[in-house]
Amino acid sequence: MTGGYGIYVNGDGLVIENNTVTHNGALPSGGGGGGIEGYGMINTLIRSNECSFNFGNGILIEDSVATVAEYNTANSNDCRAPDGTWFAAALWLDGGHHVTVRRNRFDHNLGPGIEISDEESAAPYAYEVSSNNANSNYWGIYLWGFTRPAAEPINITGNTLSDNSGGAMRIEDLAASPEDLNIHIE
Repeated sequence: MTGGYGIYVNGDGLVIENNTVTHNGALPSGGGGGGIEGYGMINTLIRSNECSFNFGNGILIEDSVATVAEYNTANSNDCRAPDGTWFAAALWLDGGHHVTVRRNRFDHNLGPGIEISDEESAAPYAYEVSSNNANSNYWGIYLWGFTRPAAEPINITGNTLSDNSGGAMRIEDLAASPEDLNIHIE
């Protein structure tokens, strides 16, 4: 384990494609770490990467706009904080808008396959999370922290969630029902 991030991304018009990002992890100081960590990306494509055996996120998409993650695999990542609580996911989507996560595979992660949150009450909107496979994780999808309705729908549709030890989907810490927050789950 090397410590820190495999690939740290912040920018506009980027393509992160065909990378193998493995065995990265939290910094000795206790800071972040993981596979592909993207913050504030705009018009970015994350495609056909393998992000496995990391400590932390496989892929993080935070506060990003017009970003697509497709055909990636994130398997066997340890998504637990040192104290044993969950803090990351195979793919964690937080903040931003117009983000598409489709046709990815997340298996055997110690944590959620897909985590969708509004950690900082930024009111994200226009997410499309579809046609992903999340199998043998703790949860298939973990949805939390939304406090007000999305300006445009957040659609979570057509995902295959199987053999996840904590359940297919966990929803918590929402200010209202998913429907009242403009979150559609099918």
